[in-house]
Amino acid sequence: GTPAMDSRGRLVYRGVIVVPPRPPEPGAQATFQFPTPPDSAPIVRADFDTRTIDTLTTIKSFQPNAMSMTPDAQGNITVKMTVNPMDAGDEWAMLSDGTIAVVRAHDYHIDWVNPDGSRRSTPKMPFDWKRVTAEQKQFKIDSLRPLLANRIANLPLRTIPTPDGPRKVTVQFDFVPIDKLPDYERPISPGSLKPDLDGNLWIVPRTSSAAQGGLLYDVVNRMGEIM
Repeated sequence: GTPAMDSRGRLVYRGVIVVPPRPPEPGAQATFQFPTPPDSAPIVRADFDTRTIDTLTTIKSFQPNAMSMTPDAQGNITVKMTVNPMDAGDEWAMLSDGTIAVVRAHDYHIDWVNPDGSRRSTPKMPFDWKRVTAEQKQFKIDSLRPLLANRIANLPLRTIPTPDGPRKVTVQFDFVPIDKLPDYERPISPGSLKPDLDGNLWIVPRTSSAAQGGLLYDVVNRMGEIM
């Protein structure tokens, strides 16, 4: 989401939870597991006058991939990414009156945090839920595969310095199994929310397409109703 300032000059933004790396299992190959981001992230408010930070709410995090790093006997390193091409997280925005709106990705409803700290939820909004077949999931994977391969091929880092001399770095990727991918297209994407000056929330659904002659927004009022 986009950080914002409320009427009292406090900064509202998405916070970061730092997670330490997981040690390898006893007796397992020495594989460094990159820290796995938590499933949720806090939306926090920083008060510059009191030098305090408080948590307003939490959102489900967008987690497109997981990473691990494995050295071999010569010290060369293999970095492996497991990619989820259909992951989605909650999105949030601050309205003109300081209200925080959180659009939940799993069912397309909004949770509201009012400026006085009170909370409420509005019902699910209408959405054209599109079922994703196994063939469509495979198509997403096949479309992404050459793009990721090209990015990896053009990475500038090929070696890392060590006390024993430079060692090779190899990057590999794979995808989440098709049967682990969701069966329906998620309603929202990262960066799909924008507030206006009238206190409404503009949402670009994930299924909206510029091929339709322009992106079609859902404009939502404070009652959670699409106008």
